[in-house]
Amino acid sequence: EVSWSGCNPLSTQDDVAAALAAEGTSIYAWHGLSKDEFYWCIERTLDFKPTLTLDDGADLIFTVHSKFQHLAKEGLLRVVPQIGTFVAPISLASVNSSQFLREALECRAVRLAAECATRAQLALLRRQIAEQTRAIRAGNHLAFFSLDEAMHRTILDMAGHPRVWDLIASVKAQLDRVRYLSLEDHAWLAMIYRQHREIVACIADHDPAGAEKAMQEHLRTVFSAIARIAAAHAAFFEEEPPELKQDIA
Repeated sequence: EVSWSGCNPLSTQDDVAAALAAEGTSIYAWHGLSKDEFYWCIERTLDFKPTLTLDDGADLIFTVHSKFQHLAKEGLLRVVPQIGTFVAPISLASVNSSQFLREALECRAVRLAAECATRAQLALLRRQIAEQTRAIRAGNHLAFFSLDEAMHRTILDMAGHPRVWDLIASVKAQLDRVRYLSLEDHAWLAMIYRQHREIVACIADHDPAGAEKAMQEHLRTVFSAIARIAAAHAAFFEEEPPELKQDIA
């Protein structure tokens, strides 16, 4: 199987591209691409997850290398010169730091949300819970993960601090690895869902203290997840899994 994109914005012959596409080849190119379109086509070619790349103009190779550098900076890849690139183990120190930040910011935010939630905002949260219900019933943990993110972001919006989510998102890559792994367990998924419902119920009751307590307990489930995952897959973690500090924000 092959996927192609152009080596520069003017190199594609549209009739050739159309003929190849008609034969079932994946083609992302046309003559006269804008700069944004050119790099959009490269991204779509990479979505194909190629195991071998051939590049006449080096833009595709540069894009791949840039992504690898970003993943290495996030601690998700480990690059060994002249040896290879490997998936890095999960950094417990990074998990602990991002957890501390989330708890400090989101527990404060959920108090504010409970104090000032409007009917329209509560209706949005309830729709999100309904979507989570459908994801649970379908056993779709990836959809549930996205809905989880959306709910936490909504709470920050309700608290009047929508940009705080961007800060949280920038530091939680290692934490998300634990979350992804934990959500593969259906019982764990159901527990997280129940916690979401409790958080929303406290917000709807305009109960700041209850909402904060529910959020704190929810966010701290990551510590139990680490212990459970490490018991079965110790090699997933960078260090010997210790008892992580459950800092009180």
